[in-house]
Amino acid sequence: MIRNIAWCLPRPRKDKYPGGFPLYFERRLLDLLLSLGAPRDMKILHPFGGRAEYGLRVDVNTNAGPMVLADAHLLPFLGESFDVVILDPPYSDNHSWQLYKTGQLHFKKYSSEAVRVLKPQGFLVMYHIFSMPRPPGCRLRARLLVETRVNHLARVVHINQKDNTRQLELIKQRSEGER
Repeated sequence: MIRNIAWCLPRPRKDKYPGGFPLYFERRLLDLLLSLGAPRDMKILHPFGGRAEYGLRVDVNTNAGPMVLADAHLLPFLGESFDVVILDPPYSDNHSWQLYKTGQLHFKKYSSEAVRVLKPQGFLVMYHIFSMPRPPGCRLRARLLVETRVNHLARVVHINQKDNTRQLELIKQRSEGER
């Protein structure tokens, strides 16, 4: 069963970074992930998260202070390395250009990269103003609506879990083809 949750959180965070999460969002998200079965010592990746509070922060914007300077469309990590990947991309190409002077966003490309580096049964969190499609190889576990203040867009958060069923099917097909 898919959990549907709504949170009203204060905005902005103390650093007032324009691409940052609302105050308390990350701590509450970690608690929610634990309730869904994430490991207590979860290894977290933020491919668009130069200012994230938890986990490994990756960003193309040096001013955001990332730990790793890289593009979310081509992550410099081995496959199946993280328990949680949190995607909070700019919400449009125009938004991306205004905030970071970067080019086009390719949902299929950056979401595929996120799934690639995610461990089996790991969680993919997608934070956006739109309801984003479920990436292949994942199943929706929870849907969260985050409201911050009046006259501001609410955020839709989909929490997907990587399903290794498809991987097992591919392995089975390969082994049958080798016979």
